Amino acid sequence: TFNADNEELAENKKKAIEIAERYKNDEVFNSLLTGSAGTGKSHLAMSILQKVNEESDPYRSCLFLSIDEFLLEIRSTFRPGSQDDEKAVVDKYAKVDLLVLDDLGAETGFIGTDKVASDFTQRILYHLMNRRQDKSTIITTNLNSKQVAAMYDSKVISRLYRNLGDNILTFSTDKDRRIKF
Repeated sequence: TFNADNEELAENKKKAIEIAERYKNDEVFNSLLTGSAGTGKSHLAMSILQKVNEESDPYRSCLFLSIDEFLLEIRSTFRPGSQDDEKAVVDKYAKVDLLVLDDLGAETGFIGTDKVASDFTQRILYHLMNRRQDKSTIITTNLNSKQVAAMYDSKVISRLYRNLGDNILTFSTDKDRRIKF
């Protein structure tokens, strides 16, 4: 249902379909969808997941995970009496065949600030991605490569961008599609 009403979006949709086919064929690589807020990154990432989830044979587990929600879930394990611990939460997401990590950078606050991801966030992302070396991950972000490099440790970036190749969809020419006037 992705509305590709300009050349860039049409190219991104085409590339997303190709990436989904490769994931269905059990190729292991990461993908990156980057650009401004509201331009369709999460929509296309979810579409890739849906195609893989519905058409893979054998079945592949697929999950869409907001990084902010992931970190909140881990922090909730710090409460006395929690049924899970940090490792159990990371393990749950590490074993998924195809994982979308949605909105990399949002956990630090507003884009455009000079914030750096906390040691906690970096450690958790490092641990998760280290455990996913033989799995595929799709990352969406509003950050450009320079902002990612300033916000995260190179060890984290190396794992997030593992086997990325040309599996990058850039949303640079579109406006926020959520805002309607």
